[in-house]
Amino acid sequence: MAKKPSDLLNGSTVGGSAFAQVTAGILWFMMLTGLIILTSLPGFVAGFFLAPVPGNLPLAFLCLLPVGPSASAALFAWRRRDVEGTDLIPGGHFWRGYRLNALDVLKWWVPYLLLLAVMAFVSVNISVSGWPPQLVWAFVVIAVLLTLIAAHLMVVTSLFSFRTIDAVRISLLFVFKHWRATLAYACLVAAMGLLTRWPGDWVIAVFSSVFAFWWLRLARAEIDNVMTQFVPPQPSTDDPAGNGWPEG
Repeated sequence: MAKKPSDLLNGSTVGGSAFAQVTAGILWFMMLTGLIILTSLPGFVAGFFLAPVPGNLPLAFLCLLPVGPSASAALFAWRRRDVEGTDLIPGGHFWRGYRLNALDVLKWWVPYLLLLAVMAFVSVNISVSGWPPQLVWAFVVIAVLLTLIAAHLMVVTSLFSFRTIDAVRISLLFVFKHWRATLAYACLVAAMGLLTRWPGDWVIAVFSSVFAFWWLRLARAEIDNVMTQFVPPQPSTDDPAGNGWPEG
């Protein structure tokens, strides 16, 4: 029996036809892009008024504070789509992920951005600080390593419930254990950096849900690893929190 329109609007999975799947997929990309931009808007607005000078680089990192919870919510929503099937309520999954994960993500996202901001501040003032110029290259290496750890950490904290210290330990392990994913994350970050330089930041915002979608695709092996190695067996009833138990 065909589903009624009201069934679809209440979140039932869409039909199996190619047209229905493509249409629903477009809806997901558009809705999640809009929600990512909306929840990251304070940082976008602040960044818009920053002059493109080296001295504002630390402030530019701090403008990324709202992006962490937004990216986490997008990863959560895409994961729910993979597990539960495609429906017509991507916004509901996004806001659920935002509510569940924002605090856990900010516990490590804020220190991460502060470290980048401090290193950027020292680097742009290295000539007047009296410190050796070689320190800048050390900061670059540290920033790259921290970013790759953060890429794994975002997946772990978005899809599972761990203590922050445990999530960091798992992510440190995965940087080397899942080196293919780490290399893919590095390519993804490099692509985003190039797009930021040309044609501009707005491209990252417009394609933010696409980046989140591929981010999750690249993380499949480590998600399976977490579920088999670090998550206790799933109980007979669904986890009320919806976060921290295997989802498949």
